[in-house]
Amino acid sequence: MTIRVGEPVEAPTDQYAGAITRRLRERVQELLEAAQRAYPVRPKDADDTWWVPAHLGGTAPEPAQVRD
Repeated sequence: MTIRVGEPVEAPTDQYAGAITRRLRERVQELLEAAQRAYPVRPKDADDTWWVPAHLGGTAPEPAQVRD
């Protein structure tokens, strides 16, 4: 298991909640992608890529495909 913890995201009371949420989502996505890239286990061969995200060269389904 890999855990990444980022810096706090500022949430000024005079700022629109949607903008804060968007910034938070972007930061969480960056941390997730960094954790995925740093994951120490690699696929054994081409048939073992089912768990690796497609944007990192694997064949794991995209979130939209899972919802269908």
